[in-house]
Amino acid sequence: MQRDYSLDLLKGLACLLMIFAHNTTGTAKYDWWGIYFLGGFAPILFYAVSGVVLTFQIKKKSRKVLILYYSALFLLGFSYNGIAMGRWGSEVFWGAEILQVLGLSSIVLVVLSKWVNIEKVSILFPLPFIIHLLGYYIPDFPFKEFLFRPGQFPLFPWLAFFMLGIYCFYSMRPKFNQIAMLIMLGFQVALILNTGITFDNKWDMSPGYFIVGVTFFYFSFLVIRSIEKYKFPFRNEFIFLGQNSLLFLFVHIFIGHQLFMHITKQPIIVWVVSLILTFVVMKALIWLDSQVKIDDSIYPFFWYGLICLLLSIPYLPPNYGYYCSYIVGCLLSLRYSKLNLIFTLPNLRFRRIREQKLSR
Repeated sequence: MQRDYSLDLLKGLACLLMIFAHNTTGTAKYDWWGIYFLGGFAPILFYAVSGVVLTFQIKKKSRKVLILYYSALFLLGFSYNGIAMGRWGSEVFWGAEILQVLGLSSIVLVVLSKWVNIEKVSILFPLPFIIHLLGYYIPDFPFKEFLFRPGQFPLFPWLAFFMLGIYCFYSMRPKFNQIAMLIMLGFQVALILNTGITFDNKWDMSPGYFIVGVTFFYFSFLVIRSIEKYKFPFRNEFIFLGQNSLLFLFVHIFIGHQLFMHITKQPIIVWVVSLILTFVVMKALIWLDSQVKIDDSIYPFFWYGLICLLLSIPYLPPNYGYYCSYIVGCLLSLRYSKLNLIFTLPNLRFRRIREQKLSR
């Protein structure tokens, strides 16, 4: 199957938007309101593309492997929580952040794929948002923040954008696209101007913000799909960022923090410098990683070691927890394609033993 670079480009665009969202603080949020507001759409693009990628995985891998894989990603994804929330100790494991909802949503869709065709039922993408609205009337229960607000990225409503990506990728009709895009774009502009939708509406996910988010992805999807085959400035760089978006997540936020703390708080300078430095550091880390060869039999120890390091973070001084989180996150980002080996190793060992016996 030929790689669809439009998906990489969409994630590359999400990376650029993350630069705006994570490196605009203080009064700059008001001075650069439009840029900051656009930055808030980064997870929508990321989740929508992740939904599409998941459908590819469902066709190639067993449900058991995928469920275990995303469960491990859910756990190791806590390495990002302390960084994003600026809190350490046991609070690192409170609530869902960007990687927890990635794991939870993927598991839900994998389980559902046993009974329904995910590509066809994706037209019901507003349903998780409706459940989110009903969540305000549900009494508190343990771990509710992973499913509903006040969690930062709860399953509801963010599951809706996984399904939205699947719907757009498999079900959109070309003749309908242009007309629908113009109608929705006009509606979006009117909605923002008349209701005063802001970045903060993202967390409680108001109906207006949900509609604007859907429209933004819809518009971005159509534009990227229409230009993906053309050569345009920085096309390859966007593809690179999209293909390594998980690594970008950890590297860019570290560099942005360092720039803000030690050099400057001017948004434009931070945006440009952090983007360039992130690109360079990512290239360097990927090259260094390529120089380290790890046998498949070592990976269980590698992943269990990272899990132990992650679980130790609440007991470390904040500075140590800060850097340990980045170490776990970067190593996860560089090697996550091998995450499934933690579960398939017994079969791998059995095959090797059998091959050795047959060769004697």
